Amino acid sequence: MKSCFFSFVLIGLFSLIIASCSKDRSEQMWVAQISIIQEKSLIEVFQNIDVKALRSANESKNNIVGLIVQNSLANKIASFFFFKKNVDIRSKFINDQLGLITLGLLFTAREYQEAASSHTVQSARAVMPPDPWTCFQAAVSTVMGLTQAQALWQSIVGGATVQTVVDALILIGRRVAGVISVGLMVVAVGDCLGWWN
Repeated sequence: MKSCFFSFVLIGLFSLIIASCSKDRSEQMWVAQISIIQEKSLIEVFQNIDVKALRSANESKNNIVGLIVQNSLANKIASFFFFKKNVDIRSKFINDQLGLITLGLLFTAREYQEAASSHTVQSARAVMPPDPWTCFQAAVSTVMGLTQAQALWQSIVGGATVQTVVDALILIGRRVAGVISVGLMVVAVGDCLGWWN
């Protein structure tokens, strides 16, 4: 298992080195890749990430491993919206894994809110904390600001469409957040909600 993981990391590192040698900047663009996913909810998408690799990348400040995990997560989020919500959001998040992961977290919070209001849990492994929004708010607001995070949340609770929230995220603009910051945001929410217990 470890040798497979390290081979994956070495291949990723080699690919990044090759890509960085390119003179044409357009070849370096990241666009989410769509693939069929098994997860039935965004809660499950986040529960099923490689949290050990993400924690390790956060602790060692290893941007390459963190980027590999984040790209995989961003791809799953884009795939979820494509197959489960019938919305292709890839073109809105070119080179913006942070925006895509933030969108995923915000709609995951919505899933918790909907589950609480209907007294059902959409994922058998989901644990309902007293107020899930506090977990999301603390993490997401460090990336986009508390006022903007609260405004987006109110839009989502009010029934805003995916496209409306995507447009709002684009208007807020891409914040400067490193790979480790995004990893810490995801781990903070997951720990708060008990996703990996």
